Amino acid sequence: MKLSICHLLDWSEVEYGEFQFKSGCSYLQHYIPNDPDGIDELLKHRIFWNWWKNQWHNRDFAFMLDSNNELSQLSVANRRILYVHYHDARMLAAEIAPNAIIIADAYKKMISQVIKEEVK
Repeated sequence: MKLSICHLLDWSEVEYGEFQFKSGCSYLQHYIPNDPDGIDELLKHRIFWNWWKNQWHNRDFAFMLDSNNELSQLSVANRRILYVHYHDARMLAAEIAPNAIIIADAYKKMISQVIKEEVK
């Protein structure tokens, strides 16, 4: 799927990955805007990123399915605009939420770290 998207958007795999990463960071800023420590902690965890990549794949699939017939008729610039719209972090923060296990694990580790620092 990723290679098809890269081809449609004339992106390298690095550009695709950078957009995916930046969108994941932006998603958390919209999802838990008043908890920068929680955001920082979630960004460190593989379980969050695996969840995020799964959600991303779902959006990529919807993008290809919803617009497959029309994509070839659009310019690369318009394909990119449409793709960015499908992955809008603000919209995704309103539509999807990480599993409670992901959040609980990140907060448990964050609180443990805070306690260790306080004991020093």
